[in-house]
Amino acid sequence: MRERPLTEFISKKGTQEKKKSEKPKGLKGPWELPEGWRWVKLEDVVKELKPGFARNKKHISDDGIPHLRPNNIGLGRLNLESIVKVKIEYGFNIQDYYLKKGDILFNNTNSIELVGRAALVSENLGFGYSNHITRIRVKENLILPEWLVFVINYLWMQGYFRRVCTHWIGQAGVNINTLKKIPIPLPPLSEQKRIVAKLDELNKRIEEAKRLAREAREEAEKLMASALHEVFSKAEEKGWEWVRLEKIVGIRGNAGVKRKLSQSDSIAFIPMELIPERGVFARYELREPANIKSYSYSEPGDILLAKITPSFENGKQGIVPDNIPNGFALATTEVYPIYIKDTSSLDRMYLFYILKSEYVRKTLEAQMLGTTGRQRVPKEAILRLKIPLPPLEEQKHVVTYLNSIHERVQRLIKLYEEREKELEQLLPSILDKAFKGEL
Repeated sequence: MRERPLTEFISKKGTQEKKKSEKPKGLKGPWELPEGWRWVKLEDVVKELKPGFARNKKHISDDGIPHLRPNNIGLGRLNLESIVKVKIEYGFNIQDYYLKKGDILFNNTNSIELVGRAALVSENLGFGYSNHITRIRVKENLILPEWLVFVINYLWMQGYFRRVCTHWIGQAGVNINTLKKIPIPLPPLSEQKRIVAKLDELNKRIEEAKRLAREAREEAEKLMASALHEVFSKAEEKGWEWVRLEKIVGIRGNAGVKRKLSQSDSIAFIPMELIPERGVFARYELREPANIKSYSYSEPGDILLAKITPSFENGKQGIVPDNIPNGFALATTEVYPIYIKDTSSLDRMYLFYILKSEYVRKTLEAQMLGTTGRQRVPKEAILRLKIPLPPLEEQKHVVTYLNSIHERVQRLIKLYEEREKELEQLLPSILDKAFKGEL
């Protein structure tokens, strides 16, 4: 018999209302299950599917009750690092929405990538939850909540909910009727307990390995910051001259750009997402001039320095590549295109690295202006900034050293990122074996 993936299976039978049984009749599934297992629909093994309630910004209050949102639904576990609290009106029975140990929270509305994830509630919580979440309570004599969470998240990993959800503008959703019909492989309770215990242990090992790989990657990233500090902290000791940036660099304006736009069919455009946090060169995409409403003009070799939070704090900075069409590029308005006035006195990569240094970043961050979440580095703060400027030959020695550190760091980061990706793919393959009775 040809196996079909679990995510292709949606039973079309059982649409007529039938009397519920504590031992649901098995369905025909996409593959043969081990003896004693059967296929059931979700509605056969749950006693409650309860959506949450909506609250908006006007309800937010420090003395309110925690109100879980889709961002709190991690893969299998709740993420309680960032919780919104909301006021509850008089007469609203919030106790109906409190969470009990063993409840499952299903992310019913979100981006297409995240809709369908589920998290297990591990303790009783006096929390409410959003209408973008459905609370699931299972029939404990038929199914373990831990087993159901693994099944739902396996479906999510396999793209099942991406295919069955309803699409709205900017969001996707899975309604309760669709949720009721999802197919579940159901072994006896004793077998569920055995497999869940093994899955828990394997998952803990995977998470620990991922943590170690993530920490190793973060340590590799710190190597560059340490190297920058090592070099530039010795400026006074080495007697390097300190100069204001306005004497050696400029920040481009947009004068004359409209004429250039009228002469081109397509333009190189650099949005914020194509400006690197760790790399050197920015990337670009081609756009028609009519589709570019606002921009910052730049030329090959310019350093694009992000000026808005959090892009500035995240280190977004990149050099405009030499191979751009038409000899210029337009970038997001949230960058400063910095050019060197005299390359015989200032090496471009030396400037690039010093703009990445902790000294420069902390100095400029302290001068950011604007409201919370929309703060920007003022242009004048950059031009007034003093940097150490050794002779050009010494700048080149510094660049050679920092280039070698940068290449080493990039290799390490790539290695650890690949390791993290391998570990991410391990759990789905383990779950695939578990749901076929091979674990």
